[in-house]
Amino acid sequence: MSCKYSGCKGLVTINLPAGIKEIGWYTFYRCTSLLEIDIPNSVTKIGLYAFSGCTSLNSVTIPSSVITIDQYAFNWCTSLTEIKIPNSVESIGESAFNNCTALSDVNIGNNVKNIKQNAFAGCSTIKSLKIPDSVKSIEASAFRDCYNLDNIILGSGVSTIGNGAFFNSSQITKIYSKAVAPPSLAADKSFATTTYSWATLYVPNGSLKLYRSANYWNKFVDIREFSPSEIDSGSSTEPMESDTEISLLDNVVYIENFEASAGSQKTLFVKMKNAVTAEGFGFDLYLPDGVTVARDADGFPMVELSTQRTTARKTNSFDAAFQSDGSLRVLAASTNGSAINGNDGEVCLITINIANDMAEGDYPILLKNIAISDVDAVSHRTEQVKSTLTISAYTSGDSNNDGVIDVSDFTATAHYLLGNAPTGFNVKAADANADGVVDVADLTAVAHIILYGSINRPSSTPILNSINPQ
Repeated sequence: MSCKYSGCKGLVTINLPAGIKEIGWYTFYRCTSLLEIDIPNSVTKIGLYAFSGCTSLNSVTIPSSVITIDQYAFNWCTSLTEIKIPNSVESIGESAFNNCTALSDVNIGNNVKNIKQNAFAGCSTIKSLKIPDSVKSIEASAFRDCYNLDNIILGSGVSTIGNGAFFNSSQITKIYSKAVAPPSLAADKSFATTTYSWATLYVPNGSLKLYRSANYWNKFVDIREFSPSEIDSGSSTEPMESDTEISLLDNVVYIENFEASAGSQKTLFVKMKNAVTAEGFGFDLYLPDGVTVARDADGFPMVELSTQRTTARKTNSFDAAFQSDGSLRVLAASTNGSAINGNDGEVCLITINIANDMAEGDYPILLKNIAISDVDAVSHRTEQVKSTLTISAYTSGDSNNDGVIDVSDFTATAHYLLGNAPTGFNVKAADANADGVVDVADLTAVAHIILYGSINRPSSTPILNSINPQ
């Protein structure tokens, strides 16, 4: 079946006969009124220009019998909004879906080996793209001019990406490459120039150094590791990245992984690692839902400069303020040119509250827009650093695990400190002030929780003296 209906501008619908093996060259070329078509399950090939220029075509079903989608097969089908390429297809031909400007939903089957040049070029409505593990090569300009493309998942089998494959697709913000070995890039124009500086590149755990040393991949400013298994399991289309490997960074502000319990208050120890001589730092803190920065009696965030690394003369400007997106911005700088002591260690403390109904599990803590200023007023920036908060299955202070914090927890902890721990005593829960040690300070913390609902005694609460009997 070739050229049979080519140029039939009045053709709106058609039922193709069962048993046909191929939709040949130019069969429905420029049938501009054709609205939809259901291809029979006997067809193995959709030929050259078969539906090219069918500008009204908004629905097409490709059966699992199709092996080849040829060049320009759906070129300029400007009303087509979605396409599902079955697992039977092995190759997507040159310019097969070129300039399908309404195409927003693309599902590529798990048997496609090659995506030919210009295959989806000019598909300006696509926002996300998942390349299956079966794909070996993405040829030149395959997704060029996909102006709204935001995130890409590149399968583990991708070995080559052609020149201009994603060029002019300048809105890309996230690229997840599942390949352990960096795919070969034909040139630095495989991606838009801005993509290298604006997008975050995620690579498999353990592959960071490989990508940072690979030609053209090393142009990406922000490269992080993640676990591809999250994609493979279907648990997430936006997989959580791995914790940032601080040892690979020279100038950075960070928080180490930590553990807490639902309903507790915790102090975050923010640290700075600097190869340069630092005079100031700044960052934005993003917390997961259910975790908030504690406020003092006047409503200000409970943030303070650490005494470990303050400048020699202790003349510092330090402040913190909540931003419109809910983050906390922290800024610190020497006011007289004195350097911050040392090269690694604690620089500030932030008190956080964890909701009572916070579910057990791991949660991301993000520091973004990190900047360290050196003595020459040069800023050393890191886009983002991630660490993990682990919510445990116990409540801080509830050392006897009965679900209530009361005087029995106070006495249980006292017995533990005297060397007579009661049955079922939870040492982690007994560490009410979360400093890693169970001692008399935890007794005080439990007393405060019982009396005031927090480990911190309100400043307005009077301290009563004991009364000695006469």
